[in-house]
Amino acid sequence: MQFDRVFFPSRFHARRALKRWPRLASQEFIEGGVCRVRLKREGLCYFWPGTPDANHYFLHEQEFEPKNPHYYSDAPIVLGPDAIVLDVGACEGLFALRLLKSGQARRVICFEPFPMMAGLLRRAAQENGVEEKLQIEPIALGGKTAAAYFQTGPTSDGGAVSSCQRSADEMEVPMMTIDDYCRANSLELRRGDLIKIDAEGSDLDVLLGARETIRRCAPQLAVTTYHEAEHAERMVDYLREIQPEYSLRLKGFSFWTPLPNPVLLQASCVSSPLS
Repeated sequence: MQFDRVFFPSRFHARRALKRWPRLASQEFIEGGVCRVRLKREGLCYFWPGTPDANHYFLHEQEFEPKNPHYYSDAPIVLGPDAIVLDVGACEGLFALRLLKSGQARRVICFEPFPMMAGLLRRAAQENGVEEKLQIEPIALGGKTAAAYFQTGPTSDGGAVSSCQRSADEMEVPMMTIDDYCRANSLELRRGDLIKIDAEGSDLDVLLGARETIRRCAPQLAVTTYHEAEHAERMVDYLREIQPEYSLRLKGFSFWTPLPNPVLLQASCVSSPLS
């Protein structure tokens, strides 16, 4: 799937994506410049603050095409109708909506610290009839429980979290570790549950903040690794140390970064389908 994207210029893929996008989705603008996007084949809709660009074609592909290396829930991940999923970096919510509408999860907790996107995600949950199963937490997750700063400019990749304010586009948000969040909410994850992390560079920090949860409960993991060159190797070493029962898989490679990096790390102790 990635071969032609390595050898052809990015403008070629962008033009092709824009041409194909109307076959996959219809869109209409509603109040406040917000766009309602309806996916024709999947019967889902989501909301976006502005005009969807070519990246939305690739967003659709990564969520609905298992051959895409960014697809979170293929093997070794095994989900079932009783699964609880933590969606770290939920953004527009397509991942959460897909799991709930397809019966692959009982409950998805979406962490989205940007108020605008959290509001649009809430609206999408209502529009898709899953508002009772989709919980929105307007906080960031990271390596410590403290205040953090969130990049507010909406893009197809969402926003990034940092420990100090670097620009006027960053807003202060509360941040927790997964361990502290689970403890505060009496949430005990199981091996059939999933933590999905796409945190725009804070992915390793989020994993480090889940040490006790991973060590004790061994939930399944799907974590993006391409944002930082050293993340994949450090994540693998870390998980082998604290949870040696995991079956690990690295897949894909990023061709849009200075050096090619693996795209996704998956981890699971589940060996058979869940009913």
